Amino acid sequence: MKEDKNLKVTIIGFGNLAESLFYYLEQFIGPENYLSQINATTADVETIEKKRNKYGISIILENNVEALKLLQPDIIFFSPPPSVAPRIIQNELTKYFDFIRQHNLPLPDIYAFPPVPDAELYQTLLGKNVQVVTILPNDVREIGSKRLIGEGVTFCVFPSKWKQESYSRLRRFLSPFGEIYTFKTPEILPILSTRVLTTAFAQIVVKTTEIVKKKLEGTQIKVSHNNIAKTFQNLFLNFKDSKVELDTFESSFKLDNITKKSLESIIIAWYSGILEYTRKQNFPHEKADFIVSSMLDLILQLSVNVPKEKLNDLLFISATKGGLLETCLNYIQINIFEHLQDILTVDTILEKEQVKSKIYNEVINACNIVLEHGKNLTK
Repeated sequence: MKEDKNLKVTIIGFGNLAESLFYYLEQFIGPENYLSQINATTADVETIEKKRNKYGISIILENNVEALKLLQPDIIFFSPPPSVAPRIIQNELTKYFDFIRQHNLPLPDIYAFPPVPDAELYQTLLGKNVQVVTILPNDVREIGSKRLIGEGVTFCVFPSKWKQESYSRLRRFLSPFGEIYTFKTPEILPILSTRVLTTAFAQIVVKTTEIVKKKLEGTQIKVSHNNIAKTFQNLFLNFKDSKVELDTFESSFKLDNITKKSLESIIIAWYSGILEYTRKQNFPHEKADFIVSSMLDLILQLSVNVPKEKLNDLLFISATKGGLLETCLNYIQINIFEHLQDILTVDTILEKEQVKSKIYNEVINACNIVLEHGKNLTK
């Protein structure tokens, strides 16, 4: 098997997700080799020249078969939008795999990033001996100017057993993206809903900041999404383990007890709602708890440490139009923002059960709506 530095990779669909992962792919192959050993395709004529200049690799407009034949890659980095992925597999990848079989060339591994279609479809159309994995990498890959290495969780689906050498190579590529969890195909959309809901909590931070800032107008308290996120983070850490030593932050940010208790109830209800959803999906509690807690902690870290104007860019870079995250955010804006307003503007401390009734059930509903939308994308 080739050394990593000698691998050739074709990126099918050089969009937001592939761009967000390109640094790691470059490091995997090596900065001295990647220019000639990576090529890509895109359907976006407006940005193709900008991407060519930025990354220095060959990028071909739309012709996936041409790009594959030119490089004859060891790995196909498959990252088109889910809406077009089945068509590309059926119409173009099948042509290329027919070509390499006719010429007795080695079969490439497929690292597939759209959560749908099912990983099994690749083998149904391309051959049972094709090694394919669906990868859902950790969403948070840098905080501020610091790239995260080994933090968070990454999900993988294997429709069949891989050769040990290929599997080890995959793990080397995924090593920066945190703990790797393997799921069966029917589990991937249900667990993906938990990721979407934890990611979306960043928008809860932003909306909460708007409400609290308005509530505290005329006071000396300076409210930003960073210190609201830090409060959420401290409250969540204390809820998970009261023995953990909490971070301190600027003394000028001292919330009144009513607002602080409201924030505590909101994040506990959010976390508990996601966990209840995983219970109804029959995921093992300990595994689900670790995944949800890890992802929520990273989202809070991100919200604490980056300016508001950069938060959405960093957080939603891999989101696709009409995708799961967009569906979730639309639901939150319509069904949950109003509850936040109610919770955060009262003059008395609400019972946790009152907050739970407003947030907890909506979080479970949002998880289920994201799940159903994902299923619809596969039809």
